[in-house]
Amino acid sequence: MYIRCRQDGRIGLLMKDISIVKVVVDIGAGWGREALRGIAGYAHRHGPWKIEPVAPWINPTRLARACQNCSGVLAVVTHPAITDTLIQTGLPVVSMNHPDDRLPSVYQSDAAIGRCIVGYFADRGFSNLAYCSWSGGTKRADRERGFLGAVEERKLNGLIFRKRSQGRLPRGSSQQLMKDLAGWVEALPKPVGIMVENDRVGFDLLSVCYQARIGVPGQVAVVGVDNDDVWCDMAWPPLSSLAVPSREIGHRAAEMLDQLMRSEVLEENHVTVPPLHIVTRQSSDYYAVEDQLVAQALVFIRDHVGDRVTADDVAEYCAVSRRTLEYRFRDATQHSPWQHILDAQIDLAQKLLTETDLSIPDIAKASGFGSSRSLLSTFRKKVGQTPNGYRGQCRQSVPAQKLG
Repeated sequence: MYIRCRQDGRIGLLMKDISIVKVVVDIGAGWGREALRGIAGYAHRHGPWKIEPVAPWINPTRLARACQNCSGVLAVVTHPAITDTLIQTGLPVVSMNHPDDRLPSVYQSDAAIGRCIVGYFADRGFSNLAYCSWSGGTKRADRERGFLGAVEERKLNGLIFRKRSQGRLPRGSSQQLMKDLAGWVEALPKPVGIMVENDRVGFDLLSVCYQARIGVPGQVAVVGVDNDDVWCDMAWPPLSSLAVPSREIGHRAAEMLDQLMRSEVLEENHVTVPPLHIVTRQSSDYYAVEDQLVAQALVFIRDHVGDRVTADDVAEYCAVSRRTLEYRFRDATQHSPWQHILDAQIDLAQKLLTETDLSIPDIAKASGFGSSRSLLSTFRKKVGQTPNGYRGQCRQSVPAQKLG
């Protein structure tokens, strides 16, 4: 409620009408900043809230003190002791990472993240895959299980680099870790696609490859998680990464917390949000297929995906018959040329939906679909939701364009 101060006429808010919300998150990481944007977006529409970030590595005693006199807490829970402390405060609390039966939560599907990246590498012809991690916890274990499960389903060769089980790196151990990592990468069968637990690890892995003169992406292709533009753009070569719905997680967690602060009953205590799409940069821009004709076809599709390219166009470019192209393409990739074209068109449409303000008709043309109707039909079948729904999930601050 707004009131006018009698002395100076300025308009303000009654302190009792402002909800103070503590957010336990690492604001130095891209994931944390995007989650905060989602929280702030909700607060601006449904507040007023005063948002106060708290470092996630704070000890339980200090956390309990920090939460005094606040209305509710949103938290990335890094340790069971943090959960215990938050419950003991008696405040409304919503977790923004792995589920705990004691707290309501909104979290990304880490198993789905592993499956998504394995599928990405498999579609590019990689039969040797590896997962690199040096932290622990339920989140990383779920991500690793998703990776290994997808590798087994596709009958691929999967290897793991797991240096340690939990906590932060001991002081002075970084040099030995990098040495161990270099030895592991050098021993991997090539070419190999490596999934790393996050973009910070991806940055380090690419640095190791550079120092060891290991070719990226020809020998080693790397994909990170979080699509943190700082780490991805600083890496050499620039790091491909899976975009995750951190902003949506923040927004939906804020919505749940608001319900709890109003003493309302939640419809669901645990909400899972799937990953978005992989942003391909130079670190994985490679097709690991032995058939050079198929490799040539894949590059042509990538370069002309927005031109409404057809399988006949690809066959003509490769100077072979359509039947020969189909046979060799399926033999090398287990997919038809047309399936790969559709996947490339969907990838481009997803990128344009999340990174531009183009209208749906313009995106349909730019991604090679030609019409909004064709984009809508294919997108719904492939992604499981409409282009508008996908854009709203990824970019809540961007108004979606309506299909006619």
